[in-house]
Amino acid sequence: MFETILTVGAIVCGLVVAAVLVVILLMWAKVDISGIFRVLASWQNSATRTSPHESVAGKVGTTTLHIRYGRPRKRGRHIFGKLVPYNTVWRTGANEATEISTDTDVIVGEKLLKAGTYQLFTIPRPEAWTIIFNSKRGQWGAFFYNPHYDILRIDIPVRSLDGTSPVEQLTITIDSLAPNTGFTIMWDTVAVHVPVKSP
Repeated sequence: MFETILTVGAIVCGLVVAAVLVVILLMWAKVDISGIFRVLASWQNSATRTSPHESVAGKVGTTTLHIRYGRPRKRGRHIFGKLVPYNTVWRTGANEATEISTDTDVIVGEKLLKAGTYQLFTIPRPEAWTIIFNSKRGQWGAFFYNPHYDILRIDIPVRSLDGTSPVEQLTITIDSLAPNTGFTIMWDTVAVHVPVKSP
């Protein structure tokens, strides 16, 4: 009996190690395996995730914006420049890449963004972030981010939240009041307001 348990345990461990090695090999070869991560994530209860997902929606003029994102916590960590490296594409959240939808064409900064659903990536830097709307949907993290699918990029200055309590959990809000319509990304001691308006 004990030998059977050991044999089964060894087989299971071998299969797990083999699966991990296959995933590492596929990632190294730049094969997009986002679908595997999405399937695994679908088995998790959103409420029990370490970084639960949240959806926010709101009006920007006549347009409805909808954003779905993972909400990691600070947990005493230094976020930007450490946990989230500077000058590197970030999923703007946790787990699946953040998704943003607009039901009509909008102006982001001074650039036209057609109605649709996009992955929202960012490149954080100390003074400004690059905000990226990418058309390849269903991505997990930024592991397989491809700039070929970028529809729009805009640089936005960073606003420091020093002097206030750090924002513990990543928060994205829809800003509906004119003239500062758009959405704001806040975490730790940083806020970035992305101006969005109806054309």
